[in-house]
Amino acid sequence: RSSVGPKRDRLCCSHLALRTCASLVRARLEGRAMADMKEKTQPMLTDETEEAKPVSYKYKPYPLAARVCNFFTVAQIIASIVVWYIWGIGDYMPEVDQQEVKHFHRAKVMLLPAMLLEGCYLISSRNSSMKLKLHGSEMSYLVILEYCVKMTCYSTMAHFNGGLVHINLRAHGPVRGCYTIRFIEWSIAVPTLLTINNYPLFGKQELHEFAVRLAPNLFVTWAYIVASWVAEVTPDPVAGWSLVILSFVAYLAAIWDQVDVVLEADAGMSGLRFKICVVILKEIVFFVYGLVYLLGIANIMSSISEQMFYTYGDVMLKVVQASVLVVVRNWEDLAELQMALAHKVETGKEDRNRLFHCANAP
Repeated sequence: RSSVGPKRDRLCCSHLALRTCASLVRARLEGRAMADMKEKTQPMLTDETEEAKPVSYKYKPYPLAARVCNFFTVAQIIASIVVWYIWGIGDYMPEVDQQEVKHFHRAKVMLLPAMLLEGCYLISSRNSSMKLKLHGSEMSYLVILEYCVKMTCYSTMAHFNGGLVHINLRAHGPVRGCYTIRFIEWSIAVPTLLTINNYPLFGKQELHEFAVRLAPNLFVTWAYIVASWVAEVTPDPVAGWSLVILSFVAYLAAIWDQVDVVLEADAGMSGLRFKICVVILKEIVFFVYGLVYLLGIANIMSSISEQMFYTYGDVMLKVVQASVLVVVRNWEDLAELQMALAHKVETGKEDRNRLFHCANAP
């Protein structure tokens, strides 16, 4: 009996030691498996975090072109106020050409269906069961704003005999009108169009970064539209032609800044070439507008031809351009949605295979 007791104690100690070693080995293996799983899942989490994180803002606060635009904005505002205060504005047109007013009626009729169609698109996209927050629907608000401005201005000119029509004192030859309502429409619609036109170039930039970078271009554009109107209605020829020259120099500064914005765009952005082509088209249209402005002053183009170009140019060219940009934004969002869904599918497959491997499932 005395010999059995120590033997049983040794067996118990050996069994306890084996159980302790097995527990330690099992804990070590489980810890290693958890570490491997953490290392495998960490890159996926990092990728998702990096995708959700917005792109860093790479634009300079204000490059040289933007500072030049700011200078010309202030110069044009001061010059326009001084000219208006010293020389005032000229007389109103004694009689408005009714042939020109008829084109305003046609423009209003052409704008209404397009505006209703854009509104239906916006409502359907916002009330969609998928609740997709597409960039195209965000741009639709600006497109509808542009439509509303055009509809209001052309309705005013159509129903109130041209609205406020001054004599174009810079024009040679027969007396022609300067439609003030048209310049008011341009001062709102053109910066809106510039916003729609440049928004795709900023990719995933924050809205405030986009607004800060584009603000100099928008303000100088608004200022040269105002200066070009004051140049036509001021009685003093020297002041008027000085404002014409100043407005066109400011327009060149706006082109310079637009080129900088295009060059600063991300080279890996999807559809970059198409977006640049849309910007180039916009600049060609603006150049033709400026050329028609000068041809009208020189009496090379008749008054009714000038107003017809402005009217149908506003209705067709700018609106079509804005609609194309909405399509581009929707195309980009749908492409990103497809990529996100594909990434989720691949992630699900990897998680399933990892679970089967860790569980030693057949």
